[in-house]
Amino acid sequence: MQYLTFDCFETDVSHDDTMRFVRSGHYAFLDYASLHWYHHLETALPSLKPTDLGNSTDLSMAINEFFEMYEPGAVQAENIRKEYMERCSAIEDAECYEPLLLLLSHAKASRIAQEKLKALGPLGNTIIKIRTMLEEQGKTPNPSPGSSGPLSDAMKQSMIQFYGDKWYKCSRHACYYFHEGFLNEKGLAQHTNRHEKPFCCTEMGCTRMYIGWSTEKELKRHMNQYHPDPETFSWKFPHVKKPPAKFQCNLCEKTYSRANSLNTHQLREHAKERPFVCGVCKKGFVRKYELERHEGIHKNKSAGSSQGSAVLEGSNQE
Repeated sequence: MQYLTFDCFETDVSHDDTMRFVRSGHYAFLDYASLHWYHHLETALPSLKPTDLGNSTDLSMAINEFFEMYEPGAVQAENIRKEYMERCSAIEDAECYEPLLLLLSHAKASRIAQEKLKALGPLGNTIIKIRTMLEEQGKTPNPSPGSSGPLSDAMKQSMIQFYGDKWYKCSRHACYYFHEGFLNEKGLAQHTNRHEKPFCCTEMGCTRMYIGWSTEKELKRHMNQYHPDPETFSWKFPHVKKPPAKFQCNLCEKTYSRANSLNTHQLREHAKERPFVCGVCKKGFVRKYELERHEGIHKNKSAGSSQGSAVLEGSNQE
């Protein structure tokens, strides 16, 4: 998550600066991080404790920074998944509790509803932009104007070290070839056509969930076989350095890579000002929108309790 808040992902990065970031390998981890930040966070939920998400912990700051950069927009209280409320009940007093619920609920709902890059929100748009640039670089040694000059053989070899040599990738995030890709445009086109075949595997996590067969017989043959070990699809990614901390707090030794993170730290840790107070539990917040998110959780809990009482009352009458 913290990687996805680096400067290269800011919305105001120019085309030339983006191309320089591409050539220097800044987006080498983009596909994996964009798709799997949600899975890593969800996997960590059962073991999280309040001490893991204190105001100054790296994880808490990463969740808040990620939320502020990729806020999913208005999420109705009734759309917050109760499964996450239950799994996060031990950390409901943490500052990042509401952002955590909203991020997980929105990510799961959007990915179920949409199998293409749009399901990944702003990160999906970034992936499209970077993949388009890579494809352009691979087609000709002299890309179009504004692409930071021609691509020399040495530069291309350097980029292959970061991105591999398969720059044409499937747009369906559940597909194996979303990561693996193809050597050329023709290979990708042939693969995309296979997505239209109707007989697909229903085994969760199978690489053939969206790459089906022409006949039901082929599907049955596949279903009678063991699925490959996921370890065979493991990746090795180049190490991407964390950007230097440029903003030093004038009241303590904490440093941050973004000015907004420093401002949030000073408000929460030093000013101790929380003017926006919840009318239900009296919990205070630094910003009004944080209070509004928090109050939405109370509304959701209240609605769930009301439904449970109604069911119990009906049962007693019977």
